[in-house]
Amino acid sequence: MELRRRRYENGAGCIVTPFHESSDLAACGVALAGRELCWRIATDSGAFTRATSILVRMALWKISVEKLRIRAVSEGRAGLAWHVHEQLEVDFEPMKCRTNRTSDGAGPSRVYVGIDGFMLPMGTDGELGKRCEKAVQRRKGMKRTRGGRRAKMKRRAGAEQRFNVMTLVTLYDQDKTHRRGRATNAGVKQAGRLIRNMAADVKLRQSQEIVAVTDGDEWFAKRVQANLPATTTVILDYLHASLHVHQTRRTVLGEENARGNEWAEHLLGDIYGGGWDDAWELVVRTRSRSRSRVRQKSLDDLMRYLVERREKVDYASCRDAGYDVGSGPTESMCKSLSRRMKGIGMRWTGKNAVSMVALESLHLSGLWPNYWSTRLAA
Repeated sequence: MELRRRRYENGAGCIVTPFHESSDLAACGVALAGRELCWRIATDSGAFTRATSILVRMALWKISVEKLRIRAVSEGRAGLAWHVHEQLEVDFEPMKCRTNRTSDGAGPSRVYVGIDGFMLPMGTDGELGKRCEKAVQRRKGMKRTRGGRRAKMKRRAGAEQRFNVMTLVTLYDQDKTHRRGRATNAGVKQAGRLIRNMAADVKLRQSQEIVAVTDGDEWFAKRVQANLPATTTVILDYLHASLHVHQTRRTVLGEENARGNEWAEHLLGDIYGGGWDDAWELVVRTRSRSRSRVRQKSLDDLMRYLVERREKVDYASCRDAGYDVGSGPTESMCKSLSRRMKGIGMRWTGKNAVSMVALESLHLSGLWPNYWSTRLAA
């Protein structure tokens, strides 16, 4: 015996299945559990094609690649709507994010803020046009279902550039047990709005200490300054500081040069240990001995970079206060969010990319169980 179900879905992602209502399956959430399994496999698999084959082997569910992609994107948009309408319960409270600076563990509450960007491959207008033509030809050769109508295929507009920048905002505590992350591709204004919304969701202003660890980019610095409290401590990620130092070392002293490695280690040691005057004197002395314009310009750029961020490279004071000087949690979340999106031959539209990243961010933020329990109660 074969049973067929008809499901209706609106633009907000709400799905109604009359068969479940008549057979008392809606109350126990059988359909919702099946959807959760589909979305978990779709986000964890390297491609939708592989996800469909896994579903067949695990649950004997046959679903086309295109239908799984559409459903996954639809669920991602529903997750974004849940964030916008504040229907998702968040257990991230600043008073729970206490440090153990004192012997009794009753240190001040501290929340870290990270902001970074990552690139995603986008489908251009020409690529999406060819994909649509292939889909139309493939559909013509498919067997029609008796009594069913196929929806007319719509050609989606492509992106102007091959890659698009996604901006990620993360919040986490000292022990990394509480972590939240969301991403957007809507530009500067939306990134600032995202910072403010996330800060309001977790009541960030109630935290006694707010620490922002960034890569030193002026665009990120302006977003932090405009959307976070004035008491926020801003730190330049030590890894990015060392990258600039070693870039100058390669230009001035060469790639494979033992003296150049000693020079870079000495300079970074002075910066990390709090010896700003010694570090500055070392750079100035090296600049005075250089005769090449290329080397002089490289040293001038390094001096300008450090002077503009002098307050952010006071690593000795940060260590005394117990602050982290690395942006590891933010960098790792960037890699995790883009892992599913950067497969061989993958191209995305802007809306689909944001929806897939939203699903992955729910999982990385530990909100996946809360999200599905809220969907069940809706």
